[in-house]
Amino acid sequence: MAPAGPDRIPDVVPSGSLAARLRSDREFWNAAAREDAYFAVLSSPESRNPSTREAYFDATASEDLRRLGWFLHADSRVLDLGCGVGRLTKALANRCAEVTGVDISAEMVAIARARTASFSNVRIVETDGSSLACVGTGAVDFVVSLLCLIHVDRRAALRYFHEIRRVLAPGGRAWLQFQDEDQPEGAAALASANRGGFPMEGWTEPRLVAALSEAGLGVLGVERSRGFLDVQVCVGPSAVERHRLTESLLFEPPAALADGMSLSLCERQTFAMRVRTDSFRSETAGALVALVPRGGGITAPAWCYADVHLTLPSVGESEVRFSFGGRHPTTIDVVGAVVAEERSHSAPEWPAGEATLHIGVLPAGFGWNAESITLFPGCIRSVSVRIAP
Repeated sequence: MAPAGPDRIPDVVPSGSLAARLRSDREFWNAAAREDAYFAVLSSPESRNPSTREAYFDATASEDLRRLGWFLHADSRVLDLGCGVGRLTKALANRCAEVTGVDISAEMVAIARARTASFSNVRIVETDGSSLACVGTGAVDFVVSLLCLIHVDRRAALRYFHEIRRVLAPGGRAWLQFQDEDQPEGAAALASANRGGFPMEGWTEPRLVAALSEAGLGVLGVERSRGFLDVQVCVGPSAVERHRLTESLLFEPPAALADGMSLSLCERQTFAMRVRTDSFRSETAGALVALVPRGGGITAPAWCYADVHLTLPSVGESEVRFSFGGRHPTTIDVVGAVVAEERSHSAPEWPAGEATLHIGVLPAGFGWNAESITLFPGCIRSVSVRIAP
């Protein structure tokens, strides 16, 4: 585990009104936890009902883990910032070597400890609301904070950014979630919270990127949806990290790929891509094959696709084979790597005619979108194909 501090660390008392705000936040979340801790974490009918809340929390945590899984491996040391009752902490404990959950509420911490009592690799700590004194310098590979920093005073958040930079090991990353006041949904939630006396803080993307940069964190990617800013950060400048990933993960597309080639609905055809790694600290990557209507990009609705999460060797070569035919892709045959997760889809019918075939590999944590293709221009090969009867 990370160097163990006491289970209850002394408050770092900031000056002025922030001290009062932190005391108020602690009182708010303790009161909310005493009333209904599960509903305070996720406001839904399922979390309100004692007969469904555990299953609901497990299901939502599993869904979050699908996004975060790219950053995790069996040896990962993870910090869950704002762990609440341990919704995500519990799921992380099944995937990682060590998990530390921190929260400002003693009431939440008590429930989280009870829910994770069977895990020997979990530590839950009550914190002061603006520091991570219970975590050693460079002791964490991944920091995750979902539905927490949206409630944290901006001054306390700035302190957390510096603390996240301190506790992350070289090559470490973080996934942080904020309320986006520029999105209509985020602005509406913020206004409603303020009217009701509910602690919530809004950010704009430029202000957030500047604050993270000042703390020594580089922004690798930003997802804007449902009123949130989900931000992926790394230690140091993001350009340096992207260059390292580009240099250490090399993609060799199938030699048989060529514009104008035919794919038959009846005959099986196999394509092999090679992935070479050189001191690839991330250890995971995403491989994709997608067949879309003519001219469609990688985000277009696909007639068929396979999205595969690979665990790669630190140094070496892997081969990924995709087979087409009989209207369904056969996925996946991998040599030299491990398939950690696979998602695939095939429409019942592929219309004959023109289409676009995308095949590629991305470093862990980057989605298949136009921004990623710009960041890693050599990561994907796209060719025009003809679907033959």
